[in-house]
Amino acid sequence: MAKNFKFYNTSTIDLNPCSINIFDAENKFITKHCCQSGGVFDLKISDYHYTNDNDNELIIAAHSNGMFAIYKLKNGKQIEQIRQIITGTKMLTTIDDSFVDNFLTLAIGSSDGKLFCYQFTIENSIENLVEQQSMHSVVTKDSSSIWYSKIIRFKIIESQIENNLIFVGCEDSTWRIFACNPQNLTELFRNCDSSYGVTSIELFRMNQIDTKIVSIILLVGSYDENLRVYSIDLEFNHNSDVKILRCCLQQKIHIEGSGIWRIRVNNDNILISAMYSGAYWLKLVISNELDNFKQKIQHNHNSNILNYKLNKFLFENEDLLNENHLVYGIASDSIQSTVIFASFYAKKIFLYKLCDIYL
Repeated sequence: MAKNFKFYNTSTIDLNPCSINIFDAENKFITKHCCQSGGVFDLKISDYHYTNDNDNELIIAAHSNGMFAIYKLKNGKQIEQIRQIITGTKMLTTIDDSFVDNFLTLAIGSSDGKLFCYQFTIENSIENLVEQQSMHSVVTKDSSSIWYSKIIRFKIIESQIENNLIFVGCEDSTWRIFACNPQNLTELFRNCDSSYGVTSIELFRMNQIDTKIVSIILLVGSYDENLRVYSIDLEFNHNSDVKILRCCLQQKIHIEGSGIWRIRVNNDNILISAMYSGAYWLKLVISNELDNFKQKIQHNHNSNILNYKLNKFLFENEDLLNENHLVYGIASDSIQSTVIFASFYAKKIFLYKLCDIYL
């Protein structure tokens, strides 16, 4: 007996570009919020909801008119805008956050190649949101778009080191790593392996090697139809100095016919929205035990340490199969028993559920 995903149902969505739509776990429409801050290009349910008020979750959204907004989702049924901020750029394309010890950090990218970092404090409730500082950096010299920003937090308890790094994917075929220092954003590293724009970056694994060095497995998606898997070693010091010791391409997974727009990680399982090619789930396995994995990452970057199996979410209805699909968004519940993805052309959300199959 094995596990597989089976099509469950579909819902038609309102593609009004200035709204946020809420659906329940059975794909039934709950409510819609009309945004005053322009079209929604990217949004995320903040890390805040994992640590605080169970009834109120925080939603952050990057809007098409250069504003970003912070919303409160109350009891899963009502959305209220808490704050909107004008960045001074034409269009925002991506947003991510980190919430630690009442500090909310946002990393926001724009269509003209600017990276913004905002820091807030939240005391007791979402409404008590106070901006502490903001900074920005021009990332791309030709003003090409930033398609993705990802904050990854590194923590080494023995050395009392805590550090946020911002990973950025851009239209210029490059992904970059930035340090968020008290007064500025500093570029630490860049990689130009992709043939076209870099559209998604996600952390797959993080392992502490010693009191200074951390190794990560990073997933990078691109328009060039490839998902790249990197092993990266980073060295942290007490003065917030960060060095990228190594970055090695361990695997390149090709999905023919389309670009990789979004990646979502849940343990060893990875969800992929592959635009014109549809939606996929990927099983990525490190072939050795953790100690051996650490040793290989540190000393032998030329070895292939990963095994994978790629599967496609299939349409079981002939009418759906014949429709044109452009899959941008994909997500799951925390245990990945339920998966949804959205088709832009079909104006539909598709719901799949995990089930047992007999071989």
